[in-house]
Order: sequence, then C-alpha cells, then structure tokens
Amino acid sequence: MALSMTRLFEEPEEQVKDLTEPLDDGARKDLDETRRLLYSAMAASRTRKWEVVGTLANALLHHSGLIDEAPTELLDRLVLIVEGDDFSTWLLGLVDEITARLSAEHPAIPGQASTKAQ
Repeated sequence: MALSMTRLFEEPEEQVKDLTEPLDDGARKDLDETRRLLYSAMAASRTRKWEVVGTLANALLHHSGLIDEAPTELLDRLVLIVEGDDFSTWLLGLVDEITARLSAEHPAIPGQASTKAQ
C-alpha cells in the first residue's frame, strides 16, 4: 500500500510543465476557456445567465482592451444588466467603441454603423 501511495503523489518528470515555456495555441485556448468558466462560476449564484456573464466578463477584460475595471466590479455590473435591472448606455458605448475601432481598421466593411443614431 505504501508503494502505491508514493506513486500516487509522484509526478513523472515528463508530466511536469515548465511554466517559463511559451504556451502553444491549444494551451492558450484551454487557459482562456478555464478563465471564462471561472468568471461564470463567480456569477452562478447570482444569475441563471451565468454563462453570458462569464463570457462577457472574459471577453471584455481580456480580449477587448476596453475595460479598466476590477473583475468583481464588472461582474456586478454585468449581472445587473443581464437581469434587466440596469440597461444603461454603457453597453451601447462599448458597441460604439468597438465599431469605431473596426471601422478605423477596415472602413469598407458593411454594418459598421454607430448605435448613437438609434
């Protein structure tokens, strides 16, 4: 029994990852998905729309470059929005910022109209 318990806690050298090595695309996607699920888990007790909240939090905090807000503050805001308690111009402002960035990169792409006129 002692031998099997020892083996249980020993990690073969080839399984130990060097954290200083760059991540490949698969590992990067896996970590991003894990982070999204962690945000979802943080919202799960507060809304039935936890997947939407987690996905939006991950995208806004780590992929958009638009948010300079603590994750907990953003989660609070997103829960209010998806529950219908707070639909402010904040979301439309984000849509406009994204649209402006996309239009600057590719001005000929259709569907890049601003939400301000709506």
